[in-house]
Amino acid sequence: AQKGFINATDLADYLVKKGLPFRSAYKTVGQIVAYCIAENKVLDNMKLDEYKKYSDLFEEDLYNEISLETCVSKRISEGGTSVESVEKQIKIATITKAHFIAFDFIDLVYNAASIIAKAPIT
Repeated sequence: AQKGFINATDLADYLVKKGLPFRSAYKTVGQIVAYCIAENKVLDNMKLDEYKKYSDLFEEDLYNEISLETCVSKRISEGGTSVESVEKQIKIATITKAHFIAFDFIDLVYNAASIIAKAPIT
């Protein structure tokens, strides 16, 4: 996940929260990602002084904001990756599976009853 820069959006959001305009934040993060690719780095492993070359708004708290754990937990929309969202998706899938199993069982019983009804009585 790190090499895919999945947390780049969170880094841009961090800058926006610090007061940088949206477009500027995304441009800055694009430059940082390009730097990381060229230097074979990931956002999590950059030093603060490297970040400061791109913006003085970066502080130590950025590392918490771009941690993969934080990124995953912030995705709370339906189908998101937060623990709550995933638990809800599992619950829905479990209920859906139970319904399919029940319908399969009903279909099986119906088919068996049809076969029995057609069988000659001896």
